[in-house]
Amino acid sequence: MVGFGLVVTAMKILFLTQTMERGPASRYRVLQFLPALRAAGIGYEVSPAVPDADYGAYFGGSRWTKVCHLPGMIARRRRDWGRFGEFDVVFIQKEVFPFWPRWEFPHGRVVFDIDDAVFGRATTHLFRASRLVLAGNEFLAGQVRQAGGRAAVVPTVVDTERFRPAEQPGTRIGWMGSRTTNRYLEELAPALAGLPVTAVSAVKPGIECEFMPWSLEREVEQTQSFAVGLAPLADTKWELGKCGLKTLQYLACGVPVVGAPVGVQREFIEQSGGGLLARSAGEWREKIQWLLEHPVERVALGARGREYVEKHFSLRSWAPRWVELVRGVKD
Repeated sequence: MVGFGLVVTAMKILFLTQTMERGPASRYRVLQFLPALRAAGIGYEVSPAVPDADYGAYFGGSRWTKVCHLPGMIARRRRDWGRFGEFDVVFIQKEVFPFWPRWEFPHGRVVFDIDDAVFGRATTHLFRASRLVLAGNEFLAGQVRQAGGRAAVVPTVVDTERFRPAEQPGTRIGWMGSRTTNRYLEELAPALAGLPVTAVSAVKPGIECEFMPWSLEREVEQTQSFAVGLAPLADTKWELGKCGLKTLQYLACGVPVVGAPVGVQREFIEQSGGGLLARSAGEWREKIQWLLEHPVERVALGARGREYVEKHFSLRSWAPRWVELVRGVKD
C-alpha cells in the first residue's frame, strides 16, 4: 500500500522457453538473466517446451522420437495460452510455437527472442505480433525489421565470473560443439590430420580425435583445458544467424581462437585481437601450428580476448540492459 490507498502490484512474466538448463539456447538467452530479474523485484514463471526429464530422449533420439513428444508439448502450450492473462509480459523463446503460426495474444505484451536463422510463417507472425524482438545479432535484427517487427540486438553473452582463465594455460587443441555442429569439425579433418585434437560434444565426431563428452558441470573446466580453440563454420545464411557463443567462451577463458571468417565470429576475432582467421585447409593448419609453437604470443592473444569479452559481452554488463528491455514492454 503506497499513499492514498494506491495498491502497487508486482510485475510478473511468463517465459516460454525451448528447454531448461541442459539446453544452451535457453540457458544463455533466458535462464542466466533470471537472478537479475529477481534482484529488480520482478516475478516470473518458466515453462519449457522440452523439460529436463525429456531432454535426452528428444534431442538425442530420431525424428520419430521427436514426433512422440509433440502431444505433450502441444498440451503444455495450450495450458500456457490459457494463462496469458495472468501475466504482464509473455516472453517467447525461439521457435517454441512451431505448430500454430497464427496465435493471438490477448494483451499484446509479448517479447520474442531469436538467436538462430529460424524463419518461417510462425516466426514472421511473431515478429509482427510482438512488442519487441530480442535478436542475437544485427543480421537477425535486420530480418525482423524487414518483416515489420521491432528489434533490439541482445548478443548471447558469457558469465565471465564462471568462464575465466585457468591458473595454468591449457595444452589441447580443442573444439566444443554439439550433435548438430559436429559436421563443422568433420569438414576440417584434412587440416587436422595428425594433430592432437580434443573434441567436446554430445557424440564423438567422425574424425580422429580425443573425445570428451560434454558436461554442464564441467564445461568451464573443459574449455580451460584448451591451448587453442577451434571455431569452424560453413559460410551460408544459416551461419549468419549464429551468435558466436563458443568463440566468446574460448576468449573468456583466455583461449585464443582459430576461426572461420563468418558472421559475428569474424567480428569477434578481428575486434578482440584474440585469435586468427582461417579460410583454406592450409591456413587452418598453418595458424594452429603457429599458435602451438609460440606460447608467449598465444597467451597474449588469449589475454586480449578475455579483456574484450569482459568489456563488451559479459553477463555482468548486459543483464541490466536485458532487464530494462523486458520490463519496458509492459509500459
